[in-house]
Amino acid sequence: MESIKYCGQTSGGLTTEHKDRPVKPLEQTVTERRYPRISCKRMLACIRTELTSTIVEVVNISRSGMCFRSVQHFWPGTMVLIATHYVEGGQNIFQNARIVRARYRSAYTEYGVEF
Repeated sequence: MESIKYCGQTSGGLTTEHKDRPVKPLEQTVTERRYPRISCKRMLACIRTELTSTIVEVVNISRSGMCFRSVQHFWPGTMVLIATHYVEGGQNIFQNARIVRARYRSAYTEYGVEF
């Protein structure tokens, strides 16, 4: 069974708030999203935190956020910089984002970020 975490306190496997950054999960179904998600294949992104940088696989992306897979752990609520369509050594453009969701799998974790 997978567990999903949002920022902050956990309640029945679902975390909905953090003391510094309150975040509430959207009460929408997939068909009611503000922006459509576009599935991605073989797309990489670079995620930077204050301490580290890592290359991740993008699962899907929309105008307001994206989902990526990583073996590196990130805490929901963490502010990060993200360069999508990352090219090593290229002139990449980083944008601010916040990790709002983590879905733990056996070999990796899927993270949702909000731009």
